Amino acid sequence: MAKESSKEEVYKAVLNAAVELEIQLGHLKWTYTLLARRSKISRSLIYYYFGKSKINILKEATLLFGQELSGVVEERMRYWEEGQIENGLLKTRELFKNYPYLVPFYFLYRSKENEIGELIRKYENEGHKKRRMFFPNMDEAELKALYAFHLGLVTFPGLNREDVTSACHILNRYFK
Repeated sequence: MAKESSKEEVYKAVLNAAVELEIQLGHLKWTYTLLARRSKISRSLIYYYFGKSKINILKEATLLFGQELSGVVEERMRYWEEGQIENGLLKTRELFKNYPYLVPFYFLYRSKENEIGELIRKYENEGHKKRRMFFPNMDEAELKALYAFHLGLVTFPGLNREDVTSACHILNRYFK
């Protein structure tokens, strides 16, 4: 059992552990006992923050990933509105460093025909609407390519800040 933790630390530990267990053991095949051991958070604290539904924990992880990736959180929208897409992508990269299992979870579940897959696709669609709003002259194929471009910039592990900046400058040149 862990020492007293802040809500953010609990949230991060539980989501990381739940997503890791989901990937390793299969859809909802893990237990709260195993989650508590892996996250080093007591079961009672997990119940307090997340309730007793394993799917709700996975939905929280999907919500976090989906909102960040689609860029619909307020801070990311502000970056887009101010023409600072690069800063939004960099912030999302930083967040994903704190949640290392979210990216493989996304790729594993995005095409599954279950609640999690549907939720991931919902966030992808929200991101697509946002890209369409900011790039109204793009056709559907270009919008999909832009999504793939952004997805790579926020999830590819080998990139540093300068690489992301350079890629965004290339994108800006193309669309001016």
